[in-house]
Amino acid sequence: MKPFLRLLRKDLEACKLPILFNCGISIIWLLYLRYRFSITQSMEIVLGLMLVPLVFIPFWILWQAYQSLRSEWRENTVYSLLLLPVPGWKILLSKWMALLIETTIIVVVFLITSLICFFEPIRNSFGEILRFMPTAWYIRNGLLIYVSVLFLFSGWIIAMQTAFVVGKLVGRFSGLVALWTLLLISWLSDRVGIVLQPLFQWVPPIAVERLFKLETLTWYLGDSLTISWNYSASVGSWLTMLGLFFLSSWLLANYVEVNE
Repeated sequence: MKPFLRLLRKDLEACKLPILFNCGISIIWLLYLRYRFSITQSMEIVLGLMLVPLVFIPFWILWQAYQSLRSEWRENTVYSLLLLPVPGWKILLSKWMALLIETTIIVVVFLITSLICFFEPIRNSFGEILRFMPTAWYIRNGLLIYVSVLFLFSGWIIAMQTAFVVGKLVGRFSGLVALWTLLLISWLSDRVGIVLQPLFQWVPPIAVERLFKLETLTWYLGDSLTISWNYSASVGSWLTMLGLFFLSSWLLANYVEVNE
């Protein structure tokens, strides 16, 4: 456990500058929007522009997943890690956790800064509906959305890690090979999910409106809402990503051993 924590600490140290950069950009952007709001007084436009930094987070995660492994090769530390020995799965798991922690910190800083800058405008514009829902409802749904997003990001990280390792196995044109591998993984996970869907037809669909307790909100809005998520086709895709994680871990360990 201690070797893994040391490995995680090393990866978190490498995330310091990216965290400071993204948090700084987000804070500057929100302060600019707060200044613009004092001029335009249009909360709808500001809310739309506030989400702009969040749009780039998926691309940033893919980039960081690639660069976090690339830095090990660039600095020749991956050889030392595997000779200690540190299993390949621990290396990938540590980087996976560090990326999720990095993303969490960036999003938390963004949300806190948004509340500080726009608490009064949001309360004035949407105060009635915000007061109608209890605080526990916001906390519960916020945590559910957070876990769902991290689950989605995890799949992207595993896909990029696998693509990087495959690119390194090929050697020449590793970046181009990694890109094509990433596209192939996207297609493969979808196809496996479709093929295996009949095996998981027994799983019950999730009533989203009950999971997020949207009944109170729809009652307030005077409308009914029913959202059912049948995730039987997604189970095969999830299993594919789990298999790719162990495959890339094995390839990572054996690639370095072969090329010693």
